Amino acid sequence: MGTCALSPLPPPPRSLDECAGIATCAGARGGPSKLKVNQDTGVIVWPLGDSDVLTAGMFDGHGASGEIVSRYAALSLARKLDEHAAALAFDQPGSVPELLKRCFADTDEALESLDHYHGSGSTATVALVVSTVLWVACVGDSRCIRVTERSGGDGWAAIPISVDHKPELAEETVRIESSGGLVVTNSDGVGRVLSPKDSRGLMVSRAMGDGHLKKYGVSAEPDVFQHTLRRDDAAVIIASDGVWDLMSDERVVAIAYQHRHSAARAAGAIVAEAKAQWDADQSQTMDRMLKFYRDDITAIVLVLPSPAARPPARLQLVGSAAGPGAGEVGAQSDHGAAVAADCEKLAVLQASVVDALGLRVGECDLVGV
Repeated sequence: MGTCALSPLPPPPRSLDECAGIATCAGARGGPSKLKVNQDTGVIVWPLGDSDVLTAGMFDGHGASGEIVSRYAALSLARKLDEHAAALAFDQPGSVPELLKRCFADTDEALESLDHYHGSGSTATVALVVSTVLWVACVGDSRCIRVTERSGGDGWAAIPISVDHKPELAEETVRIESSGGLVVTNSDGVGRVLSPKDSRGLMVSRAMGDGHLKKYGVSAEPDVFQHTLRRDDAAVIIASDGVWDLMSDERVVAIAYQHRHSAARAAGAIVAEAKAQWDADQSQTMDRMLKFYRDDITAIVLVLPSPAARPPARLQLVGSAAGPGAGEVGAQSDHGAAVAADCEKLAVLQASVVDALGLRVGECDLVGV
């Protein structure tokens, strides 16, 4: 993996925490301290299988049981990628994009076992560092940016990689409307996907889950992007829209640069700043009845180059189901039998992936709360 360690700044990382960090903060309704269920799930896996592939994924759930869907999707996709680690590492020309699309499709199919597949969903944005190549696959609006060093070593610059899959984008609108779905935009130009029988709407045009909208053009097929790493590539940042809704790419990168010698501290600082902005800017509330809303906030930072030595633990996972167990998630969402059944399926899946991947499950880090 040392072949991509081409940049003189920052100094070569020697531990997983220095080069791969993740932090999250639960959202709130009604007041800054009135926490809601955190529907974000972030995952870091290194290495995949017996390869030197480093991967990280951001999954932002939505709907009544979005926290279950996002975590199930994160675990399922991590396992799928791990199963195909050798093929990903070998990186035959043209093979990786199709392989990533297949893993996304298999993950969405796995979600069909959940009772809430048809009413809840999740974004999915995954980055893989394969030798000197960066691959990014995404559905939804959990954005991934590439970070490069400015000429003369004067800070970092942001270069977007992924696409925010919004219904109002022309190519997304065409697919949805040709499938019988509807795209309705408000006065600010923000679109929602609607089915002829449903007025709830969805603010992303591609997602895992959301089975009730799949026949109306909502897709789980990712866009896949490739970038050959260069000497000036310094980091990769993936975050949920809880970061991007109130912070520019440039501001996020500036914060990361201040903590460039520790990816873990960089991720925590980004989340803390985003939380402070949500709490201060109540005009951004999505719930006018409660007069306050803060979205879930999660950031993942990968500082290049990747670690030079294999750590004893291969995976870090954060989200609302971390630590205490999946049962508490359902208790906060709904007391119905369907939620209990989905939580049980999630617990079984997590146990199997923990065993298969040598999982380390991180406690939910409520940054700044």
